[in-house]
Amino acid sequence: METSEQIESIAVLTLVTANIFFLLLYQPLKQADLWEPTKALGITIPNWSYQNSIRAFWQKRHQIDPQIRKTIYCYLFCAIGCFVLSLILFAVSLLLLPVK
Repeated sequence: METSEQIESIAVLTLVTANIFFLLLYQPLKQADLWEPTKALGITIPNWSYQNSIRAFWQKRHQIDPQIRKTIYCYLFCAIGCFVLSLILFAVSLLLLPVK
């Protein structure tokens, strides 16, 4: 039981780390003029535009400064990696729970 709780704690930390990497991704996307605000119900919401901005990045990635492109790749890789690791850790912690 204690091992499961420790694994869950590590999973939460990796999930928080993934969110931090996604927040860090904002600056290089803005610097490369790829940040596109999202419209929802006729209202422009600047905080929810990661999907449109990443789509614009993949379409224009060869036109972006190589240093900014490497930074975006690094943040994306680390964020997605931490997110997947947290899902795996949550699954492992569920498998370690005792069955009654």
